[in-house]
Amino acid sequence: SSIGEGSFLKNAPFEAGRSDAILGDNHIDMSSPGAANISSMNAAAGASAALANNKFTVLVSAPLVYKDVYGRLCPIDTLDFELERELLWQVFKEASRDVDLSFDCATMNRLQANMTVGCTCLHFSGHGHPSHLTFEDGKGGMQWLAVDILRELISRNSQDEAAPFQFVFVSACHSLLAGETFVRAGVPHVVCCQQDSQLMDSAALAFTRAFYLALAIGRTVKDSFEIGRQAVACSPSVPLPDVEMKKFVLLPENGDHDYPVFDANALPEWPKPSSDAQQQMFGSVGVPRRNLLRKSMAKKGSSRQADGGGGNSSLPADHHLPTPPQGFLGREVEMYLLLNAVLDKRLVNLVGPTGMGRSSLAAALCHYVHDRKADMRIDNIFYVRARQTRRSQPLSAILSPLHKQLVAAGMVVPQPTAYDMDEVANSILKALHSDRSLIVLDRIEVMEGSEDAAELPLFLNNLFRQTRYARVLLTANAPLNLSSFGGVGEHIEELGPLNLKNTVKLFGILCRHVCTAEERKNLLEAIVNQEEEDMCVSDASLSSPSRDVFARLGDGIPARVFDVAYQISAEKYQSMLKEEGR
Repeated sequence: SSIGEGSFLKNAPFEAGRSDAILGDNHIDMSSPGAANISSMNAAAGASAALANNKFTVLVSAPLVYKDVYGRLCPIDTLDFELERELLWQVFKEASRDVDLSFDCATMNRLQANMTVGCTCLHFSGHGHPSHLTFEDGKGGMQWLAVDILRELISRNSQDEAAPFQFVFVSACHSLLAGETFVRAGVPHVVCCQQDSQLMDSAALAFTRAFYLALAIGRTVKDSFEIGRQAVACSPSVPLPDVEMKKFVLLPENGDHDYPVFDANALPEWPKPSSDAQQQMFGSVGVPRRNLLRKSMAKKGSSRQADGGGGNSSLPADHHLPTPPQGFLGREVEMYLLLNAVLDKRLVNLVGPTGMGRSSLAAALCHYVHDRKADMRIDNIFYVRARQTRRSQPLSAILSPLHKQLVAAGMVVPQPTAYDMDEVANSILKALHSDRSLIVLDRIEVMEGSEDAAELPLFLNNLFRQTRYARVLLTANAPLNLSSFGGVGEHIEELGPLNLKNTVKLFGILCRHVCTAEERKNLLEAIVNQEEEDMCVSDASLSSPSRDVFARLGDGIPARVFDVAYQISAEKYQSMLKEEGR
């Protein structure tokens, strides 16, 4: 079965098109006597090591691009891991056991750190590939982790013949080889997917929910696995449930899995109140965004009294970051280029005409970086949407909201009712002196012609001269065209329209006449020429039928696509399908 939109256990395998990819022949005959010996050794080691810390770590891999054999950047469909995050959070909340659940990004650094510290369970979630785990490289690209390298890495981190993990769930399609590698490295219990299978969303949801609930309350791995498979078999939302349930595999196949991996006390409330500090630290990585925001908002009144009204210290660290609009897609390569510019330069200006999606891309980048701050060496992200103001004090439209965010972060004290904007600017610069901050100033063109616009270059000049690490991302409809700001040059990234495929995909997501994933798939097949799906409206070789599709759907400019999708009538939609259908 093909995988629907929003899946978190996926993806159809794509070619590991790197000439330097390391391949290894690591397929293990799990029915052999040798495998049985491995199983017995692993189970014994697990029983003696364990149930040590009841720590459950989820490593999420969401690279933006990979490079093909010619070095070209190829986009990777962005997965919505918030669904998986929410599911796991709700499962452990329902189990209400003293289990430490944390989410992290799947980079080699974070894998190594989790092996060094040790955790009971590891859950890897990402794109599937038959011979690799697909990790992130720390800068938005894909790192192909060959299974023989994985085996060596885990073996080196084993202590007293015990693997660093007692249980591993490889939550990706085509993961059998990776699962077998974890077994060979000493992990006693591994769940994965058959080598040539793709999992449907509904089956993955049903299995994961039932399996982890049973595991969390202390059931054995064997019992939990069978409970998960039966949940798939009995689910009314899973087509061909008997087929889907058999795609899940527990390794080693002849191993002794009559062991629990958690031995956690029941709690009156999960997570424990004492873990708030950790939740605050991780923000959206450690806790589903809406859960943490809802919890922190409930504390808002008491927090204001405690901090003198200057902000709510219990709010999640990313509460001020804007959410990308519905249907944000097709910008993986652009986000990768923008991300690497931001990591390498101190001043980046994302330039494009109104409606091209500059603010949406900046918002998506903020959340992507926020979930990876440790690896990207960024301490804080501050986002300010520029606006016109009639205030007499210059640049107050930028400095006032920035200062409030610094107050909320505990980096400056609140200003008195009557204050001078120069004092605000000085306190901002002092707070950011040694902080590795990313400051996003969105839509600065709205200040054009005002005193604020004239003061912005002076503020940037002082910022770069008086801070060591602060970076600034601007979005604007034109470059600033100044040679230097405190010795820092302006790096320009231009944003253009969507390609043909993503233009139609965006329309299909937004149009009220396209209701299901199957209908969106049929729309793509009907009006998109696969040979031209990566072309933009400006490509000279674009065929006339594809130009007609662009013309109908706003020429790939996201704001125009939105307008067409919301305004098109059912009659015009059907007419388009007939006229543009292939």
